[in-house]
Amino acid sequence: MKHWRLAGSTALALILANAASAEITPDEVWQSWQTLGADQGQTITAKSTSHDGSSLVAEGVTIQMKDAETSVEGVIDRVVFADQGDGTVAVTMSDSYPMTLTVTDTTDAAAPKPVTLKLTVTQPGLKVVASGTAAAPTYAFDAPEFGVKLDSLEGPGTETMTAAGEVKFTGIKGSYAFAAGEGTAPMALDSTFAAAGMTMDISGADSAAKSDFKAKVSVADLNGSTKGAFLDAAAMENMNKALQEGFFTDSQFSYGKTSFEFGGTEDGKPTTISGEAASGGVGFVLNKETMGFKGNGGGVTMTVAGGDMPFPSVSVSYSEAAFDLGFPVAKSDAPQPFTFLARLVDLKLPDELLGMVDPTAQLPRDPATLIVDSTGTVTLTTDLTDDAAMAALGDAPPGTLDSLDLKQILLKAAGAELTGSGAMTFDNTDLETYGGMPAPTGTIDLKLVGGNTLLDKIVALGFVTQDDAMGVRMMMSMFGKMVEGEPDTMTSTVEFKDKGINVNGQKIQ
Repeated sequence: MKHWRLAGSTALALILANAASAEITPDEVWQSWQTLGADQGQTITAKSTSHDGSSLVAEGVTIQMKDAETSVEGVIDRVVFADQGDGTVAVTMSDSYPMTLTVTDTTDAAAPKPVTLKLTVTQPGLKVVASGTAAAPTYAFDAPEFGVKLDSLEGPGTETMTAAGEVKFTGIKGSYAFAAGEGTAPMALDSTFAAAGMTMDISGADSAAKSDFKAKVSVADLNGSTKGAFLDAAAMENMNKALQEGFFTDSQFSYGKTSFEFGGTEDGKPTTISGEAASGGVGFVLNKETMGFKGNGGGVTMTVAGGDMPFPSVSVSYSEAAFDLGFPVAKSDAPQPFTFLARLVDLKLPDELLGMVDPTAQLPRDPATLIVDSTGTVTLTTDLTDDAAMAALGDAPPGTLDSLDLKQILLKAAGAELTGSGAMTFDNTDLETYGGMPAPTGTIDLKLVGGNTLLDKIVALGFVTQDDAMGVRMMMSMFGKMVEGEPDTMTSTVEFKDKGINVNGQKIQ
């Protein structure tokens, strides 16, 4: 199941993903479906094909894909490839068709357990227009609606289960542009996708387990894009080799206002999780040199109710959350850049939860913020996508850390705020001075506001004793200096040089 793909499971994927090598004549478009489908492990056939004027009509089109654990089959009654007389081909098909998805538990080879989902795909008014050249066609698609509905669930273990579900997209528009590579060269893809909205509504129950679940999701303003160069399924079995042969992908996706509600009952106890978000997005980049993940979400609120909680419900919210991680994957003799960003802004925890640890509200209930924004360089001695080489390393690192630039550190919570920035380089020939860590050279500047006030409140709550607090204050005075004219504010400059550590000009190591 590891390399199974859902491509071919919907008409949209059938046309837009599998027509990659299509020419601009109806017959060649149909032939290209079959050829590219075979490259992706699919079998695409028709009971019959015929010509109606300048159009090719395929009846009983079957799309199949199988591996050891999963099989997918869809049957489309009628597909028409129409020559529009202007160098383009319009592709239309039946408004709906059945699809069967079978997943088999092969843990017990003597008694495999297949579970079958029967689905209906709906696509009224879907139209795709092919243009461009035979070697580099472009497909523009437009559909007022596209959906997948669960009709039944069958198989061992499902006798006491009921399930229903539907996913529907509206206002779909986009394009796919392909360029076939010569010989074994990868196929280039440049695509865009947009939908006015998406809804999901699924539910199920198991009478034997006395449990049930439900999920409702609504998302507006979906947009996505993908650029890349792709190889066939066999070539993708070895990711490191595929990257060296030219595979890459750069995918971005964003969404607008979102609402969700999840619920379930287990052991007679119902639980619900509901909320909304203003917007968000994700991104992924992979090529032979680098890999990157990023995501963001804003205006998020979430409420949890029921279950074993000691409260009727609790709510959590934040104004912004984001991450951005990018790093090299290929070995190199020279340092290569990496990035790491984590942001959680204005996190507000439920008063009910805070009241358990602070019943008298000694601590300010201001929203909390955490930001770490950094870049740096590393030198890799091993390709991270080479599984055999990585396994051979054992516990050894795949490279060295050469530099680190802390652009911003911010931690704000309970009335106190810690900020900082700095930069360091690392001597990887010296792993003794700092106990196995490469010796750093550089400076970090820190500033703490409200630290003593927070410590006083923690003492008042009884979390630490006055003696313990005194020890903490002594440490703070050793490593920080008070800022004149700014109440309860101290700064600290930590400098790494000459194999030692200086804090505010005083050598401590």
